[in-house]
Amino acid sequence: MTDNTFAAVPDATDEGSNRRVPVLVGGVLGVAVLAGAGFFLLHGGSKTDASLNVPVARGVPARTVATTPVKTTLNSHVPTTVKLPAASAMKIGRDPFLALYMMPVAVVAPATTTGTGTGTGTGTGTGTTGTTGTTGTTVTPAAPIATTYQLKLLKVTGSGSGRTAAFSVAGKAQYARIGSVFGRTSEIKLLSFQQSARGVWSVTVQVGDDDPKDMTVNEVISVL
Repeated sequence: MTDNTFAAVPDATDEGSNRRVPVLVGGVLGVAVLAGAGFFLLHGGSKTDASLNVPVARGVPARTVATTPVKTTLNSHVPTTVKLPAASAMKIGRDPFLALYMMPVAVVAPATTTGTGTGTGTGTGTGTTGTTGTTGTTVTPAAPIATTYQLKLLKVTGSGSGRTAAFSVAGKAQYARIGSVFGRTSEIKLLSFQQSARGVWSVTVQVGDDDPKDMTVNEVISVL
C-alpha cells in the first residue's frame, strides 16, 4: 500500500459552521441589551410621578375648553391721528419786493367851517341850520354882523399935531389923528387933514387896501 503524502483537506462544511456560531452569539447579546434598555425606559419613571401611570378610560372624550374666536378685519388697526401745532402769526422774514424805505405821508388836519346860522344841535361845529353830532355841547351862534356900515365925518377940532377928527362908525363916535387907525376892526386909517378957502374941513382916509378917499364934514360913505 502506498502512503498518501498530502495532508487532509479540511471540510468546507465544518468551516462555515464555525463562523455562524459567533454571529448567533452576538445577535443574542444585542437582543438582551435592547430588552434591558426598554425595561428601564418603561419602568424607570414610576418612582417620581405616579400620576403618569393612571389608566385612561376608553371611550370617554377628553374635556374641551371653549375658545372665543377673535374677529380680525383689515381695518382693525386704526392709525393714530397726529395733531399739528397751530400756525404762528409772527411774521418771519420780509417781502423782497417791498421798498426798504417809504416816504412818510403828511397828515392833513380836517378843515373846519364856521357858519352864522341860528340852528341848534349837539355837535361841535356851527352852521346855517345847526348840526347834530354824537358828542359835544350845544353851541349858540354869534349874532350876525353886517358886512357894510356907514362912516360919517362929524367935525375937526384942534390944531397942529393935536388936530383930531370925530367920526361916526355905525352910529358910534370914534376919534382919530393923523396916522391913527379906527373902525370896527381897525380897518380905517386917517392919512391927512385939508381945509378949503371957505374954511370947510376935509380928511383923507384909507379903508384896508382900497384907494384913499376924501371926506368933508357931514359926508357919509359906506365901508365894506
